[in-house]
Amino acid sequence: PQIRLTNVVNPNWNWYVMLYQPNAAQQGTWNASGDDFARSNIPQVAAELTWLTDRCGHIGKDRLYLAISGMVGREKVKYASPTSPGRWSDDGVNAWATALKGFIPIVPERKGNKSMSLFLKGQFLYGQNWRVFNTANADSAAYNQDLSAGTSYVAPTAFAWYAQVGFYLTGRLWANLYYSDMKNNLSYRYLWNVGNSSAIRTFRQWSANLMFDVNPAIRAGLQFSHIDTGYAGYGTSNADPCITTGVLGRSGALNTVRFAAWYFF
Repeated sequence: PQIRLTNVVNPNWNWYVMLYQPNAAQQGTWNASGDDFARSNIPQVAAELTWLTDRCGHIGKDRLYLAISGMVGREKVKYASPTSPGRWSDDGVNAWATALKGFIPIVPERKGNKSMSLFLKGQFLYGQNWRVFNTANADSAAYNQDLSAGTSYVAPTAFAWYAQVGFYLTGRLWANLYYSDMKNNLSYRYLWNVGNSSAIRTFRQWSANLMFDVNPAIRAGLQFSHIDTGYAGYGTSNADPCITTGVLGRSGALNTVRFAAWYFF
């Protein structure tokens, strides 16, 4: 849920600011077992400023644009006392991020014909505690401090970026190539904690697809993706993490092929 104010200053400039709740579906429960914790329903604030122009042409409805955006918020994290069973405390954790994104029509369409058009699209994101964590990430990848200490929770900084190149072979058939990369800057102390070995440290993916507009209402696509995931992976009870390979593998790979179809009402 969100409350959003959008202002179109002129055809080239617009901005918005919004108040939103990013993780209501991932709230979790306040129970009395172990070091369980839950996020509070504290809303966050986000804003974006966008510049657009058609001086470089366009491809369909897309034209040259650049945007800068950001978000800021604070969460309350509940934890069980490591020394007094059944007693609970909470701690505040900052969340913030900034992002740059854009679209460049390198070879724009000509007189309504997209054939041989070429574009570049991408985004860079850097921040702290900015993901909508699912249960696995929230419990095992969110904080650099040892949860059993129950004193200070510090979310790691993280960065992510992606780039996309798209090329129209005809007005209705086009191909795309994507590459994306994400990294959580987990602390050394966090990495060798045996309970954190499955936490995601890096995530890289590249994809290639072919898209076809059968008609204005139906679109079909075929895509191949390769994903590499790196884990904290030291996961050892040994006091020196440098002399072990960990209880889990340090990385894993996945290849997928997907077919999709869309119907536009």
